[in-house]
This record gives sequence, structure tokens and C-alpha cells, in this order.
Amino acid sequence: MTEVVTGITDMTLPRYVRARRESYHYQRDYPLKLRHVATKKTFTYPLQLRVDTASEVEIIRAALEAGEAYERELIMITNSDPDALSATELDKAVVEFLRRRGLVAGQFLKVVKDVDVSAKEEETQTQLQADEYNYADDAISEFEDVLHKQNIGEPLTTKDKVVGTAWMKITNKASAKPKTLGSLWDEYVEFRGIDLESRNGKKALKYWERWISLAGDVVVSGNTLQHINEGMDAYVLAREGKVSSQTLIRELGDVTACLRKASRKHRFGWHIELPEIKKTPVQSRDPLEPQQQIELVKAILDPTSGIKPIYGVVMLLYLQGGMMVSEIKRLRPDDISLDADIPHLKIVNDTKTDDR
Repeated sequence: MTEVVTGITDMTLPRYVRARRESYHYQRDYPLKLRHVATKKTFTYPLQLRVDTASEVEIIRAALEAGEAYERELIMITNSDPDALSATELDKAVVEFLRRRGLVAGQFLKVVKDVDVSAKEEETQTQLQADEYNYADDAISEFEDVLHKQNIGEPLTTKDKVVGTAWMKITNKASAKPKTLGSLWDEYVEFRGIDLESRNGKKALKYWERWISLAGDVVVSGNTLQHINEGMDAYVLAREGKVSSQTLIRELGDVTACLRKASRKHRFGWHIELPEIKKTPVQSRDPLEPQQQIELVKAILDPTSGIKPIYGVVMLLYLQGGMMVSEIKRLRPDDISLDADIPHLKIVNDTKTDDR
């Protein structure tokens, strides 16, 4: 079922997305067999988008993220295996847990204390006022049960692991940092303002996903640099011989940029460099000579020519407009002005590079 919002333009909302007052929300009922475990009928996820300003692309992207959050929620309430979520999925589940509580990572690294009381505490060696751990315990009261389970050796569930990790994130500086390689990519996309629905954005995501599938989406630790380097080596090994050396370097461009940015921001101390890549010779191309181009145009325009008109048009666009197949494909009726004083086409949609 979809909902149509009428405004400046008519927009059909993705499934499960609703407009509530001035903002959009993702609302989806839990399966009947799980409602007793979820203790509520409906899963609700605010998309943090305003009805009067959100674009269709923003809504679609946010709906996909909300759908992933819903699937993680189902895993947490049905699966007792703490390893059921991948490292990145666990990190996202923790972020979602904190968001619902109105908490943020590192929130209780330091709390305001009364100086005079602190001096009294130092003198008497007793605690007289709440510290960061007390605040964290109040904010995430379930942590006490998780700690008790751990102390008596009882296995922790997926939800227990989320609760414990969330408690650590709000009290521990190291834990407040991104926990997985996958979460570093999310930071990079936000920092660079990459539109993952654009042509270049989809390519960047494809190359990242290919690389991380080889490196492994691991928790950031002292051995992470080794995983990164092994992933780089595996990527080059898998692609070398299939693409040119320049293409290979270009494919790893956003991957290395993401990791270098993360290392600078979070002081990981990583030295990121590409593996040795065997240089491939530049492929030479033999363009048609001017006289050959003239003959081709004559053949295209010849009424008796065997060249089909559709192919003739495409070849003329290649030759006279310098257009690519993808650019021709993206032409819109409004871009074509053959009846103007000067007949012309406008190449104004997404192109391979900004320079084009």
C-alpha cells in the first residue's frame, strides 16, 4: 500500500512511509507471531525529513535505512545468538538504540560536578555525587542485567550485546569512535556529500562493497590495518588483468580516501597506500580521418543507404556532438530543439565527468 502526498508535485511515498504532522515516519507492523516478544504492534522509525522540503530521493533513501533497522529489530527479538548481526549491523543497531533513548555516543565521558563536593570526596575517599557511570546506568538500566548475566557466565543474547555496547559507547572515549570498517564508509559518504543514487555515487558504493567483501567488515582494532592491506591486495589480484591499471587505481580512489579520512579524524595512525599495481600500456585508438568522417556522414544521409536511421542518428551524435551512449540515453524531449532558429541538443543531464 502506498500513500500519495499532494504538494507542489504529486509524490507517491514508498511502502510503510507515512506523513505525520510535518514530518515523515516509517511505520510497519511486527509479524503477529512476534508481537508478544516485541510488546507492541508497530515498529516506528522517524525519517527526520520534513514534509514540505524532503525530496523523493531523500525519502527513498531514508525508507531503505528504516527497512534495514526493522530487519535488525526482528533479528534482535527473535535470535539469541549474539553473532547473528554482522559488525556493521551491530554498530547500526547500537546507534538506533541510542537514538531511541535520546542518547549520543560519548555523552557521559564527562559530567558536571560540584567542585566543593568533589573536594570533599577526595578528602573522605567516598562518593557523594553521581558520576558518569551513574548517569549511564540510569539512562540504560538494562545494563545491570547484562552485567549480571556476564558475571554468572550466562550466555548473552543479541539484544544484550546491543545494550552492553551502547552503555560502553556513552561512557568510554574509545568506544565512542566508529566500531567497524563499514561505519567508516557511512561517515565518508556524509562528509563528502556523496549522492548514492547518482551514477558516480552508485559506482563508488559498488567499488567499496567489492573491497570490503574481500577485506572483511571487521571491528576496528589494532589488527585492522592488516585487514585493510590484505583487502587491497585481494582487490588488485581479483581485478588485475581484467581492467587497466588506471581503472584499478580509480576504483580504489574512494576506498583509500575513506580510510585516510577516518585515520585522520579518529587518530587511528593508519598509513594507507595502494599495493604495487602493474602498469598496463595505454590503449591506442584510431579515429576516423576527416575524409573518412565526411564519407560516413554522406552514407548516413544517403536515402539509399543500408544504415538504419536510428543507427545513423546515434553515429552523428557520436561524431558531431561527442556524446556517449549513456548521455544519449539520458536525453529528454525538452533537451531536443530541432525546430529552433539554430537546431540543437542540450546535454544537461548527468554526464561522466563535470568537465563534459
